[in-house]
Amino acid sequence: MGWLIGWDSRAELVAHLRADAGETKILAERSTSYGRRLWWACETKTGERFIMLMLISGSRAPQSWGYKDIDESMGPVEVDCPLDLLDLTGEPKGDHQGAQWARDWRKRVRAYHARRGQTFATGERVIVGGGEYQVMERRGRHYIVVRDGQRFRTLPEQMVRT
Repeated sequence: MGWLIGWDSRAELVAHLRADAGETKILAERSTSYGRRLWWACETKTGERFIMLMLISGSRAPQSWGYKDIDESMGPVEVDCPLDLLDLTGEPKGDHQGAQWARDWRKRVRAYHARRGQTFATGERVIVGGGEYQVMERRGRHYIVVRDGQRFRTLPEQMVRT
């Protein structure tokens, strides 16, 4: 459940992770959150396919780079897994608890990507973090919302229509 730390650079750590996959074949690899999340579509020698997340952290200090591995059967909190990896691995099989957690997690991943692609009109009322705001404008991927005269910047995946 903890972190394994002891590598001098991100590159050294990722090379170790790839080499240490053992009998698990890495079918595809994607990086999100500025390289702090490494997503793998994996296949075991028995043909079972699943998604593995490597949380990566480190600094310039010697041997400060480390990782925490989480597979989809653990129901990760992180939901920015690229959708093509879900398609590549197929739906989890079985009725055990891990398979159910993986199916629930995949639903949250798809919902995240659906929210991320939504657009809002100027003046529209939205909920952000439990509070009601009004959309003022869009700047790139961000929206400027206002509440009680205070302006905030937010992303569409954090917004819900009222």
